[in-house]
Amino acid sequence: MTVEQQIDCLLGLHNCTWQVDPPESLKILARADKLSEKFASKRAKILYEIGFTYRKMDDIERAVDNYKEALKEASLIKDKELVSTILNDLGYALLFMSKYTEAQVYVERSREYRRKRVEEVQQKLDDITQQLRTASAKSARLLEQQKSLNHDLHDARLRLGYTFNTLGEISRFSGDLARATGEYSEALSIFKSENSYIWQVKALHSRSEAHRRIAKRLFEDHRLEASEEFDAKTYEDISSCLVLCEQYGYETESDTAYRRMGRLLHDRAFRTNNLKQKMILLDQAKQYFEKGLQIAQHTKDFLEELENLTEIAFLVNDRLSFLGVDHETQEFKDMVEKSEKEIAGLRNAIENHPTDKLKIYHFSVFASLLKLAEGAFQYVQGNFSEALKAYIKAYSGLASDPGYGSVRYRQHRDHLLEQLKGIRDAKVEKKWCDAFIKAWEKEKMQRTKPPQTLAQVHPDLLQKLRLHMMDTGYLDEV
Repeated sequence: MTVEQQIDCLLGLHNCTWQVDPPESLKILARADKLSEKFASKRAKILYEIGFTYRKMDDIERAVDNYKEALKEASLIKDKELVSTILNDLGYALLFMSKYTEAQVYVERSREYRRKRVEEVQQKLDDITQQLRTASAKSARLLEQQKSLNHDLHDARLRLGYTFNTLGEISRFSGDLARATGEYSEALSIFKSENSYIWQVKALHSRSEAHRRIAKRLFEDHRLEASEEFDAKTYEDISSCLVLCEQYGYETESDTAYRRMGRLLHDRAFRTNNLKQKMILLDQAKQYFEKGLQIAQHTKDFLEELENLTEIAFLVNDRLSFLGVDHETQEFKDMVEKSEKEIAGLRNAIENHPTDKLKIYHFSVFASLLKLAEGAFQYVQGNFSEALKAYIKAYSGLASDPGYGSVRYRQHRDHLLEQLKGIRDAKVEKKWCDAFIKAWEKEKMQRTKPPQTLAQVHPDLLQKLRLHMMDTGYLDEV
């Protein structure tokens, strides 16, 4: 067996291994890399696969380093297809480091490569088709070329769709929701034309989240008609997603879709003043979260399991909040007991997963979200000191993570400000503001060079806290 054949065998073994045992896959790739010194074309692919495997292990920094090395090698050998793949995946990895501008540049460059590839293949196919139209007899060679080019065009268009989808992710995570919906819509159009049902599902439930967050923002801005419009778009996207999941058996995607429907119904509970209707909507939302949880546990999708458990814990706390301040009613006491149970379920799941062989994406983020749920639980019972302790840990933990944690921090920041206003005791509110300002000025961001404090990276919270203290008379000016 030649050295090149040995490398190919090792790459094949890696493809069979990374999903179940990424560390072992890295050992296989290390062996391939040692053999690749005289095969530049192979080394670019190997480095890319190493980066891909590190990303699956949530080691984003090493993933980025290897993607960049792979990009250099692939550029030297002018492998445009591999270059476009590396650019796309490099941008996707940078997304989880909150390096949105850099990510956008790489993925847009990938889109240029892939759009040009579609145009080139389309032109070749048009030429062959024209030759077949004018030929006196059908040429077997031309028919075979046409068949091959149709396959190449399908593949090229799908890859272009993947890139639009990645751009949608970058825009959604960075908060540019209008742009995100546009990118997802472009991706979805391609996936429909190419009959890629699994990618239609992915684009639909991702776009639904952008639509949901737009609806939420519009409602908060008192633009009710526009909010209802995007609420309807959200429902339509998720419903279409669930239909496809049911039709084609995409169980591993349906847990996310059920959770997204639960989120939409949870949002709707805040848009009515009717307590009975609020409770009905929360019950409906919980049913969707429980369905998502059931599927996630069955498919061993630990990320979705934690996502759904977190949503359930937040939902029960909101039910307590809706019931009001009369803590002596039996209904309130029953809900306190239920809330404790749901928070314990999330806590147990988090405590069970550190021993898993495969590290879960964003695991530490869920530990912070647990603290957020615990803080909300203490808050609704009037235990403001205990709530503050939990909230400090929760928000510091989320904000200090430069990737997904910062995304979730931004999503939950306004919750903190609403809780602060709901205390209705200026001295206690000042205590909260002082504690958060102190934490923000002291705590450091994770994985950032040079080191930065939360105050430097997330100054928005400090500004809002100081404005609040001005409103309560504890600060003369910002």
